[in-house]
Amino acid sequence: MTHRLGREIGVALAAKVAALLFLYFAFFDHSHRTTITPTAVAAKLLSGSGAPGR
Repeated sequence: MTHRLGREIGVALAAKVAALLFLYFAFFDHSHRTTITPTAVAAKLLSGSGAPGR
């Protein structure tokens, strides 16, 4: 009985880890990130356009 419960818990944990890895690689992988240079950030911050709350 305890072996079956341990196996069920192990399968559930493995499925959750697999789901988390899928979500990470689908949405948060480094290939989806854009390259932002410090110069571009400074230009955007100092331009005054697009600032939140204004």
